[in-house]
Amino acid sequence: MDRRPAPVVTISDPNQPVRPLDALGHQTPVRRTAAIRSWRLSRWQRRSLIGAVLLAVLSGPPALYLRHRSLDAARDRQDLRSVQLSLVDADVEFPGTQDGALLLLRNDGPQALHVTSERVDVAGSPAHPLDLTVQHGERLEVTVPLPEQCPSRPPVARPGSVQITVTTARGQHRTLRIDTSDSGFAARYAFAQQRTCALYPLDSSLEAFVRSVALHGRELAVQVRFENLTALPRELISVGTGQGFHVTLDTPLPLRFAPAGPGAPTHQDVLLHLRVASCIAARLDTQQVITPASDGTSLPLGSPQHITKEQLQALTPAALQALRVVVGDGAERATTEVFLQDPTAAAPTGLPVGSLLAASC
Repeated sequence: MDRRPAPVVTISDPNQPVRPLDALGHQTPVRRTAAIRSWRLSRWQRRSLIGAVLLAVLSGPPALYLRHRSLDAARDRQDLRSVQLSLVDADVEFPGTQDGALLLLRNDGPQALHVTSERVDVAGSPAHPLDLTVQHGERLEVTVPLPEQCPSRPPVARPGSVQITVTTARGQHRTLRIDTSDSGFAARYAFAQQRTCALYPLDSSLEAFVRSVALHGRELAVQVRFENLTALPRELISVGTGQGFHVTLDTPLPLRFAPAGPGAPTHQDVLLHLRVASCIAARLDTQQVITPASDGTSLPLGSPQHITKEQLQALTPAALQALRVVVGDGAERATTEVFLQDPTAAAPTGLPVGSLLAASC
C-alpha cells in the first residue's frame, strides 16, 4: 500500500498579506517598506527639526560664552584707547650725560601702566627693556641710552620720536609713538651724544679760556687758550670782535688743531692785542642793554647813532663776553662767537675791558 504524506494545509488570514515560500518551504519575512515609509520625515520636517536643535544649542551656554567673548573684546579695545602718555620737558634744565638723556613722561590715562621697553627713532638704536610701573597722573623718568656706535662725522642725530611699549591692567600690549622732534629731550640727547662721541658741529668746535690779561698803555694783551673739542681736525681762520675793538695776534693764522680724544681736547695758546677802534661801539660791544642817565629809557645793542655824549659818559663798561671767529675744517667755514671763559670759573665771565676803555676814551 502506497503511503504518501498528507498534504500540508495552511490556513491564512485573508486580511494579512500572503508570504511566499522559499526553496525550502519556509515563509519569507514580511518586508516593512510600507511601514518605514509611513514614519519617514519629509524634507521640510527634517529642516525644521535641525533648526530647532540648533536654536536650542545656540541659546544655551555657547551663546553665553560668545556674548562674554564679545564683551571682553570691547573692554580690551576701550582699555587700549585709554592709554595716554605725554612728554614733559618744562622743568628739565640739566643736559644729558654719558649714560644717556633723561626722558620725562606723564601718565594722563585713567589706569596704571607697566612700561616694558623704549626705543628712540635713531638709526642703530635698539629697543631697551624696562620694568617700570606708573600710576595715573604720575611722572615716569627714563634714562635713554645712547647708540653703541658713534657716527663718523657730525651732526649727530636728534630723535624725532620715541616708541614706548606698555602693558595695561588687563594685560593688553600697546606701543605708543611720542613726538620729540622739537623737545628738550631731543636737544639733551644730541648734546649727550656730541659730548660722548666728541662730534660737535663746526660752529661749536672751539672754546676759549682767558689765561692772563695785561694793560700796556692803550693796548690790552690777552693770553687765550683755544681748545678743539671735536674728534676731527679744525682750523681757526680769523679772530675779531664787534666794531668797537681792533684785534691782532702774534701767531699767524690759520691755527690748525689736531683731533681731540675722548675727554682730552687739543689746544693752541695765542696772544691777542686789543685796541679800541670806537669808544661808542666798544661800550656797546660790552653790554647788551644801554640805560641812559637822562630819562631812564633803554636802548638796544647796536644803536650808536642814538647815543649822545652825556649818555655815553653814563654808560658803565662791562666785560667783553665773546670773540667773533671763523672756524673751518678744510672744506667748509662757519662764523660764530666763542665765549671767553675763566678756567677757574664755572660759567663764562668775559674779558674785563674797563681799564682799556678808561685809558683810550
